Formats: sequence, structure tokens, C-alpha cells
Amino acid sequence: TLKALARIWPCYKGNVTFNGEDIKKFSHREFAQKLAILTQAPQSPADLTVKDLVEMGRFPHRNWFDRKSMEDDAHVEWAL
Repeated sequence: TLKALARIWPCYKGNVTFNGEDIKKFSHREFAQKLAILTQAPQSPADLTVKDLVEMGRFPHRNWFDRKSMEDDAHVEWAL
């Protein structure tokens, strides 16, 4: 299931790979940089836009206190 792919549930049988690599070998940050999942529940706040959600996908690519960069903007625009 998607939850096994996202490492939310353990994979009890076999292996889950991403680009040929076992997903268990990635650090949390590396894994977050490769895969983002937006579930359907619970619902997002009403004032949150699709662009806001896509921008959240850039968090793993920055340091904790870094501000949004022009590179982040370019990636978001490409994704949209």
C-alpha cells in the first residue's frame, strides 16, 4: 500500500525500493526529499492553497531556519 511505500507502515514481506534502492536505507531527510505524500484525511485548512501545499514539499530541501529561495520558487512553479 501507499503507507508501506511512505514508511508509515512496516513492510512485512519483501522489499520496497525507490529507484532500485531499499527505502529503509534512506535517512528521514533523504527520504523526505525523494517522496512526499498528501493524504485525503484529515482535511487541510480552508485557507491553504495548492501552491502552499506544494511549497511545503520544499521543506526537506532547506535548513530549519532558511527562508524560501528563488530556487524553491522555480521548483514550485515547475511542479504546478
